[in-house]
Amino acid sequence: MITMLLNVFDGKRPIRFVVGLGKALRILLLHTVMYRQIRELVLAQQAADPAFIGRDVEKYLDKLFDKAEFIVHANKGQCQGFVAYYCNDYATLIAYITLILVTPACRNSGLGSWLVDCVIQQARKRGFTACQLEVHSDNENALSFYEKHGFRHIRDTGEKTHLMQLEF
Repeated sequence: MITMLLNVFDGKRPIRFVVGLGKALRILLLHTVMYRQIRELVLAQQAADPAFIGRDVEKYLDKLFDKAEFIVHANKGQCQGFVAYYCNDYATLIAYITLILVTPACRNSGLGSWLVDCVIQQARKRGFTACQLEVHSDNENALSFYEKHGFRHIRDTGEKTHLMQLEF
């Protein structure tokens, strides 16, 4: 099941709620809209930076929508950023952030930090003890961002990627 923690602004105040598949049709329509917007954001980023995903983007998105959980920030019905993550490895109790993306207009606003903090909060609630992610070694902005959040380099996972971990 995909769960979405939405932070939606009604014009006056933020409203946070969790929605999941299997609820009312209104919620299913919300999922459909957010999925479409997430897909559009990813495809736009991939077009701007072909190394962003670096593989079959559609296949990757299908896997995410099938297996990952999403935390989405939307304002007036428009997705401004999201994080896709896995929090299902109860053998290791390690969550895994697989993709985080914030629209260009919302970058450097603190939204990325909020998304990471939400993943950490959700993982802790489930008894997880750490969170991992991979970062391209040439992505200095991402490396710096995650280091500021306490993630530390564990090892290289390929030619150009680092595995980073934050222990809770």
